[in-house]
Amino acid sequence: MSAHALPELVKVPVTAWGFTEIQPANSRAGSSFRRILFAVSASDRCKRAITLVAALARTCGSDVHLIHLYERICVGRGVFWGVETPDEATRFVNGVRADLEQGGVRTEASAEKTSPDEIGLRIVWAAAKCGADMIVIGSRGESTLRAAFRGSISHEIIRRSKIPVLVVP
Repeated sequence: MSAHALPELVKVPVTAWGFTEIQPANSRAGSSFRRILFAVSASDRCKRAITLVAALARTCGSDVHLIHLYERICVGRGVFWGVETPDEATRFVNGVRADLEQGGVRTEASAEKTSPDEIGLRIVWAAAKCGADMIVIGSRGESTLRAAFRGSISHEIIRRSKIPVLVVP
């Protein structure tokens, strides 16, 4: 062993952490992440996460459930304002779905309306509803001060979730 070689590390079995060993893509038996909930948005961080989710899903033989939450804000008595229409939200999530399916990933997609203060809760609820083993989200990249006033969606999801959450910076 050379002076620069790293000593062989003791391998802690993955099952000690509550997971099973990762199986090849053609074998779904034993994979910890059989279903991944991927909350998508039009952010640059989310675009980077698409490649990561595709690789993770292929490696683990996972199905991916995409959810895109489009915000509707109540501006008065029964009057709502939205950044995008339901049709735009559906086209967006179906575009991400097509990208993942082109990469060989089994994918389901949905677009749902929500209010800004319910985004984190709705993502955790969607993960439970679809039986996800992992949640993947992109961070908004807000400063700590701004997140303190507005709230960090990724922190809320991590706090509420009972399954692993991967936040892509």
